[in-house]
Amino acid sequence: MLAATTRYPIAFDLSDGAVMCALQLAGRGGVPFVRAAAQRELEGARPGGPPSDEEILAFVADVMRQRAFHGRAVALLPPRDVVRSYPVQVEVAKEETFETALLRHASDVMDLPAEEMLFDYACVRSETVGRKGVCTALLTAARRSDILHYVELLRRAGGSLELVDSAASALVRVHALAPSNAGAALLCHVGRSNTALVVATRDAILAHRHVEWGTDRLSRKLQDNLKLGGAARDARFLLRKHGLLQAASYESAADPAAESATGQTIAGLLVPLADDLVHELHNLTAYIRSGRADVAFDALGVYGDGAEVAGLAAYFGGELNMDAQPMDPWLRVPPAVRRTGPGAGPAASALALGLALRRVRWL
Repeated sequence: MLAATTRYPIAFDLSDGAVMCALQLAGRGGVPFVRAAAQRELEGARPGGPPSDEEILAFVADVMRQRAFHGRAVALLPPRDVVRSYPVQVEVAKEETFETALLRHASDVMDLPAEEMLFDYACVRSETVGRKGVCTALLTAARRSDILHYVELLRRAGGSLELVDSAASALVRVHALAPSNAGAALLCHVGRSNTALVVATRDAILAHRHVEWGTDRLSRKLQDNLKLGGAARDARFLLRKHGLLQAASYESAADPAAESATGQTIAGLLVPLADDLVHELHNLTAYIRSGRADVAFDALGVYGDGAEVAGLAAYFGGELNMDAQPMDPWLRVPPAVRRTGPGAGPAASALALGLALRRVRWL
């Protein structure tokens, strides 16, 4: 019989074009904790571009050799364009299964031939107001050839691919660890090179978008405009110490760092960039409200590297008039050791944690 820890595969998050993450859970008394985590930065990566096969192969092989990780089973969050997700409404005809109806609807929302794709779905919910036989769901799809490519790539690295997931499902899964209210949550995973936006209620995913916006854009802005001896290292330090604290004026009065001349200068440089993502957030919430008058937003959670940019969550909250918080998922699924691998931490590994929480029951 397999040990309990092997029921959790090693989760690999390859969705960011600047960093790759690995994380594995274990269980003690039915309560999960982070067994091991690791990450690797991609040097010279194009903003938003996926890691190369050679980079993936080297990282996965290195993780597989580390004694802190256990087993060969792998859960994968591939580069962002591999798995596509579509929130859909499915009308199930008489004597028709939900899966059959979903495949029928898939051809209407995708621009690729259905016979080339592999499908999955999540968050199925029956509509209860005047729409008998209509369900909402998150349809996910990937090219069969792409999945087979990663099966072979991971096999060469010593792993065995057991499941593939989407950023939307992983983000909602990790957010479910936090206390929630009755309304909809706007979830914003700000990575180094791109951002995943998700609107979710307790039982449904209403929208999912990717935006080519990440904290590396903020870092480059500071490097280009300030004389920083340590370049990217110093820029990231300034993001974590000052960031947008001065722009989040309702916080700045209580934070001396935000009131400094340095804080004002940095906020002035970053606000125009932050407003680009605020514009996307406004568009997404307007889209949801236009089609779902019953949806009320009550929270905005900022995950990923953006959670460590000082004042970024507060700035988003002020611009959207929402209660916004930077989220640390390791507060609810703690690691066995707070720092469990080179560069590993809660910010970069949020999606990997959400992926790892999807237990593979056949292991």
